[in-house]
Amino acid sequence: RGEIKEKQLQAQKNQEKEIKQKQHLINKFKAKASKASMAQSLMKQLDKVELIEVDQDDNQSMNVRFNISKEPGKIIVEAENLSKSYGEKHVLEGVDLLIERNSKIAFVGQNGQGKSTLAKMMVGEIPFGGHLKLGHNVEVGYFAQNQSEHLPPEKTV
Repeated sequence: RGEIKEKQLQAQKNQEKEIKQKQHLINKFKAKASKASMAQSLMKQLDKVELIEVDQDDNQSMNVRFNISKEPGKIIVEAENLSKSYGEKHVLEGVDLLIERNSKIAFVGQNGQGKSTLAKMMVGEIPFGGHLKLGHNVEVGYFAQNQSEHLPPEKTV
């Protein structure tokens, strides 16, 4: 993110320099009859320039709370030998995992490595091989990456 902002700042700086140069030439040549058409052309170029904007820093933090109706047991999810294939492609194979209460977890990996598939398996959205068990009093809340496609479009915020 820092690299992108740095590139935007550099591009904006270069654009401002170019605009100043053209403005200087316009001021220099607009009074001379022999250069008036060139000054006019430069003015048209400046009118067409789309100014480069630099993204503002987003320092807002998100505070999400989930109300717990019943205290879950120590084990939230336990899985053994999970597997999932799409045709000939094995996305997940032999996955074992144990998630305990108050754990913080993240699914990290490249595209197509099974992150979303594992989440869908955990919420029972897709069939899979192996054994997966939710712990005592565990209530699943899941917001899929394509969830907006399933929401009624007439209900907006």
